[in-house]
Amino acid sequence: MPFFHRESPEEKQQKEASRAAVELEAQLQEQSRQALAAGGLPVRAQERVAKIHDALSAGAGVPLFSSDLSVSELLLTRQTGYEPVGLVAGSCVYHIGWNRWTLTGELDAQTNAMLSAGNLAIDRLTQEAKGMGALGVVGVTLEIRRPEWGERLIEVVALGTAIRSSSGTVATEPFISGLSAQEYCSLLRIGSRPAGLVFGASTYYIYTNWRDARQNMSWYNQEVVKYTESLRDAQRYAFGRMHARAQDFGADGIVGAHIEHSLHRIPYEDGDGNDDRARNDYVVEYIAWGTAIVEAPADVQLQRPSMVLNLEDLARTPRSTPGSE
Repeated sequence: MPFFHRESPEEKQQKEASRAAVELEAQLQEQSRQALAAGGLPVRAQERVAKIHDALSAGAGVPLFSSDLSVSELLLTRQTGYEPVGLVAGSCVYHIGWNRWTLTGELDAQTNAMLSAGNLAIDRLTQEAKGMGALGVVGVTLEIRRPEWGERLIEVVALGTAIRSSSGTVATEPFISGLSAQEYCSLLRIGSRPAGLVFGASTYYIYTNWRDARQNMSWYNQEVVKYTESLRDAQRYAFGRMHARAQDFGADGIVGAHIEHSLHRIPYEDGDGNDDRARNDYVVEYIAWGTAIVEAPADVQLQRPSMVLNLEDLARTPRSTPGSE
């Protein structure tokens, strides 16, 4: 039995091809990192967007579109002069910096991390839609996750369907909307249009002292004022940031607002290890996002649908009865 194996020419080619593929992937990852640092999109996303843009520019249409539209939404979209271009997405994984807190109040590091991650995800979704030449994006959803592979990481994913006008109208800046296709068409019918997706967040720390802990164990019905005020402040901060973003768009209002809130318990034990003095602090998170709208005539005014039945056409339609075949 030989102690060594001489590589065949085919094996050498396979090894060289594998090495070249690894080097190419490393180059693409580095290019993507540089693009993200410059505020752009990863290389693979740029290639996908460019492919769709080139097909539309050549008049070939989208060979195979993807969307999260239902069949009813797709039908309505086409009836009102629009067509789907493809799914667009934006994502961001953000590290939360250290923030030690011993007083009740907002956590700046966590709040800023959430706001930055959300705005980056929405911005990258917008870049994909703009690169495709889309008129706008409908049905945008925001999903906020806590990855299991990172204790101090948050992930925000924005996903929606880019649409364009069948007439070829191109927008300099595509609109971003959390409204469904039906809601978007209804919004146009009342003379309004979406201005953009707006997002607000707040992470608030609730410090509990021994008086609060004793009040929690009281026999009497009573309001825990610190908890009430803390929740109210977190709500106010999140809503205020969402409204401030809408004002930046020059919007007249916000529709379809989504509000998410979570509460995390932080067990705490005094330094002497006395269980009788154990208590719980809390961290509350509020996230609010919706579609800012402008009450002004849109580019497209839709006609109200009407049910019309042409009896002459119905009379000319051949009928068949069971058993007559």
